[in-house]
Amino acid sequence: DALQGVYHGSTLLAVGHAMHEAGLETAKPDGERESMYRERNVPFMIRRLTKRLNDLHPPHEAALVRRAARIAAEAGLDAEGLALGELETVAKVLDAWRSSPVAAPTADKLKAVLGGAAAPPDDAVVRAAASV
Repeated sequence: DALQGVYHGSTLLAVGHAMHEAGLETAKPDGERESMYRERNVPFMIRRLTKRLNDLHPPHEAALVRRAARIAAEAGLDAEGLALGELETVAKVLDAWRSSPVAAPTADKLKAVLGGAAAPPDDAVVRAAASV
């Protein structure tokens, strides 16, 4: 519960979480999926996540990600095998983003993942969000 506010405040963790959950939900028949992952709702989710990515402010995002890692560590979640080190990797990428922008996932990439395509295994945000 302590992570909920931070978690939903972070654009990257929210997108990573949506991509991870989509991988689980799209394996189910449409009628059994959580509401936001049903086929009729996916276009809205893609627009919402794309807008969040376009509005991302790297310094603020880095602080949110580091705070999420700190709260998770204080709660003892690092002992449960969560990839908290991945969160620091994400924060360092955000620090570098200030001087050299990093490409954010496109609407097409989000649509593919939310439609059932596998999330990129080398994506640190997806790995961290899947663990959290």
